[in-house]
Amino acid sequence: MPARRRCISPLPPRKSSLEGAPTKSDEVFSLLRHQSLFPESPSMLNSEISRYIENVHPVMDDAASRFGEVFCSRVAATPAGPRRKVHNLVEASKTYGTLQIILDSDVANQTVKIQGSNSRNLRRVKQGLDLIRVLFDQFLSNDDYSLKDAASTAYAQVCAPYHSWTVRTAVAAGMYTLPTRQQLLLKLNETNHSAEKKMKRYIRASLPVIEYIDKLYLSRNIKLDW
Repeated sequence: MPARRRCISPLPPRKSSLEGAPTKSDEVFSLLRHQSLFPESPSMLNSEISRYIENVHPVMDDAASRFGEVFCSRVAATPAGPRRKVHNLVEASKTYGTLQIILDSDVANQTVKIQGSNSRNLRRVKQGLDLIRVLFDQFLSNDDYSLKDAASTAYAQVCAPYHSWTVRTAVAAGMYTLPTRQQLLLKLNETNHSAEKKMKRYIRASLPVIEYIDKLYLSRNIKLDW
């Protein structure tokens, strides 16, 4: 059964919008709450997954989904793309139970890289998590570093190697629609200090999950160059 969503009460005035009401990112956490998907992972990783869900959720609600929506609207022309991939994985978990079984099934059917397959969806969701991780890391690397620069670096590192020239060009154009650093912080009711704390929580908590998913592919001799 899919995990129930957390009930989040309405926000009081002036509370940070990084702690906003549930968004489509809830579906990512529905997926990650299926800790049975990680049966071979050490207890430390399961602890990190739990911490990821509890600590990263407020950050994902606004900042991460804002950035994701910019990329989706410019690249895929539909913000529903990532949400649909996560939803499909949540549904697949009811049948297959674990990520290992999901991958093994696609390996057996030779559908790992086929459009719409569970293994391909998992790969793309993982790239989305990694994109936000690198973006936050770049954003925090220098107080003068612009959001556009941080997003451009993150995209170039995580997604650009696997996108066509047309997609890369569309994303580059979309970068100019991003707010400035100060505009973003103001819109989110955050200071550099408060945003830094929440972004660091995301970086710390998401990395073990990202690495674990990568290892699932590598352990099956599936390269990560796609």
